[in-house]
Amino acid sequence: MKLRSSAFTLIELLVVISIIALLSSVVLSSLNSARSKARDARRIADMKQMQTALELYRSDNGGYITAWVHTSTGGLWKGGGFEAGMKPYIQIPIDPGDNNVNRYMFYSSGATSMTCGGVNFNTYEYVLAFNLENPTTFGLPVMNGSPLTRCLPGPAK
Repeated sequence: MKLRSSAFTLIELLVVISIIALLSSVVLSSLNSARSKARDARRIADMKQMQTALELYRSDNGGYITAWVHTSTGGLWKGGGFEAGMKPYIQIPIDPGDNNVNRYMFYSSGATSMTCGGVNFNTYEYVLAFNLENPTTFGLPVMNGSPLTRCLPGPAK
């Protein structure tokens, strides 16, 4: 008479563990992609709120803030009087990903060597420039002449 064991063999356990590991890696990679897209959506929302704050500033002061801020001064909001000038209108946004990366910039219309969506900066009152983790996802205008890749132009002059 032959005894039959009801336990799993080592091979069966290894196969099950490898299938679980494969499925979990697929789920985690798609989750990371969704997180980066969510951070990009937040960046775009922050820039649109900044545009609204700039319009409030113009309404109260009769014109747009003229501070020009560049990454050499610590990125957007940290130089040229921009942060202090906008403080009554908006709490300056912080990048949702890495706070040490210069992802945001403000340019007044004086930055003549750059374009937003192929149009020279002199055409606009201001331009908000920023980087996205997935730059092709949202179909925003392309920035040229800056280390940042996407832009939201202000109103035309």
